[in-house]
Amino acid sequence: MFEEGKNADKAVAKAQGFSSDFQQAGDAGRAVSAEEWQAVDKLLMSAAGGPVPAEGFKVLIDHTVCGGDSAWPSEKSFPMLDLLRLAVLGSNFSEVCREAGSSPGGVLQGLLSTGKGEGCHKNTRMLALRVMCNCFKHAADSEVMAVLNGPETITWVLECLATGDKNTKVS
Repeated sequence: MFEEGKNADKAVAKAQGFSSDFQQAGDAGRAVSAEEWQAVDKLLMSAAGGPVPAEGFKVLIDHTVCGGDSAWPSEKSFPMLDLLRLAVLGSNFSEVCREAGSSPGGVLQGLLSTGKGEGCHKNTRMLALRVMCNCFKHAADSEVMAVLNGPETITWVLECLATGDKNTKVS
């Protein structure tokens, strides 16, 4: 996939481990099915900077920022956010958001809510911030820029900079 995604296999392996944990704990709604993993694999095989398939994108947002009961808890969502960080680089970001049942602004608001959530794990906060940074690639979309330049986002970024976590500051 994308040059930035050369280590995506580590994130996939970690996410598959968490998914198995959910399945074994009887939380099938949060587990990722074999069909869903195939959709994510297809997304990861997309050409750099080209369009990404909506099916894999939907799996990622459903288990991170837009899934309700299927969303993973903060301490386990970071590998899926790492994959989402790559997926948002696709040239068809706005279209796949809509095809996946959301909107570009809705996905970004979900990221913001995830990153700002009480008790948010530091890796999840860092990756939510990194996904949002990658969304600047879609600055021509007014809905994307309305969220990225919004006061809530700016305040959150400043709060992230004030944390003692070096990786969050670097993001």
